[in-house]
Amino acid sequence: MYFGLWHFVVIMVFVVIFALVEVLIVYKYKTNTKYLLVFTLMNFLFGFIVAFGVVMMIDEKFKSVVLKDIKTMRVLRTESLQFSANVYNSGSMQVNTCTVSFRLINLEKRHIAGKDVFDFGKGFDMFALEKKQPNLIQHEKDFVLNLKPGYTKKIVFSIKFPPYFTNYKTITKIKCR
Repeated sequence: MYFGLWHFVVIMVFVVIFALVEVLIVYKYKTNTKYLLVFTLMNFLFGFIVAFGVVMMIDEKFKSVVLKDIKTMRVLRTESLQFSANVYNSGSMQVNTCTVSFRLINLEKRHIAGKDVFDFGKGFDMFALEKKQPNLIQHEKDFVLNLKPGYTKKIVFSIKFPPYFTNYKTITKIKCR
């Protein structure tokens, strides 16, 4: 994770708040060490969790990227689907790594034909049914981009395309750190 100015400001603010609350705890419970240790631990854990959450919110706000010119192309020679897009850094901080989540959904439902589970004419054999093939395939790919604000970089990757998919839909999402 790349820390910017706002990250350090938030961390310093929470260190100062931790120190002030710690002074109050020591002043109040200086004679009872059991309470002093418990409240110090609670102060540290609460401050750490809140500071971590605020730093993550700053990341979400200042590190935003957009996928542009998304193209998917089926390559019949290799039975694969090639995905290409341009990653544009629309935030105000540098983005180091991104994870692209790519979902491939088969829109045509396949039915099991010819056999019924409750057909007792040839005996009860529920394991003789054809295996169901998945209608959803999810693939995640990590990219190291080192993308400065306002710049664009092209990404390309391919995944195996199931031959039983006839009519498909793609959903892509990107998350960067």
